[in-house]
Amino acid sequence: MSRHHVTSALAEQDGTGPREDFVLMHGGQAYGAEAVLSAAHHKATGTPVPDHDWTAKDQAARILRELGFRVLAGDDPDAVVPVSGSWRETSDVGADATREEWTAAARETLLEAARRYRATVTPKVLAIEVQRRSGIRTKQQMHYWLGEVLGRVALESAARDEPLLVSLVVDEAGRVGDGYAVAVLAAYGDRPENPNAHAAREQLECYRFFDAAGLPADGGSVAPPKVVAAAPKTRRTAAPKAPAVKRPTKPADIPLEICPTCFMALPRSGVCDNCA
Repeated sequence: MSRHHVTSALAEQDGTGPREDFVLMHGGQAYGAEAVLSAAHHKATGTPVPDHDWTAKDQAARILRELGFRVLAGDDPDAVVPVSGSWRETSDVGADATREEWTAAARETLLEAARRYRATVTPKVLAIEVQRRSGIRTKQQMHYWLGEVLGRVALESAARDEPLLVSLVVDEAGRVGDGYAVAVLAAYGDRPENPNAHAAREQLECYRFFDAAGLPADGGSVAPPKVVAAAPKTRRTAAPKAPAVKRPTKPADIPLEICPTCFMALPRSGVCDNCA
């Protein structure tokens, strides 16, 4: 397989979003590394290779790099190419217009997930995808602005009499963020006692409402909670330890307080800068 086979395969590929583990950058577009290499292998040998058949996640990336191509991790900011082809800055677009476009992009992304049974989106992927689809980027960390966007999406779901699409935004362990309960409160008027259990039920309603691909004939079921396997414990004899010294809580350990009006993260003063 040569560089020519890869460039020939690229001519038949569509640019991809940020969900790939590795992307090949070519002609101002980002392409899934495994898909490109599989297509190039087919051209070189006549034998198709499924994208997932590469033995290691980075194998396709390593081969393409050896052929002289620029390959980046899928979550590298430089690997994200806006749909419009060029970026706009929030300072140029304006805060209100930015939030409106981000909300539309977030809803579009979550609708795609709702149409695939058991599909979810992590906050990190959603933040990247919102910027990619809207073409509006920010240097702010996502916890300063994503909560407001999700709050707006939740209000729109409620206005449309739909299940809450924001329930599909969970971390790798399947847990919702701090802002989920606030979004539910704004949409339904009640704050859930168990946000994760509430989100799991809403997810199932989303799959049913939007007729998700792969939905079982019986309507499916609530996804079981993900269990993270604990490392095996080994016994060992240790010398007596000195009394532990209680250290002050780090700022990162303190849960973010969310404004119930605009869903932005509150400063330490507790007074929302956005609503003051």
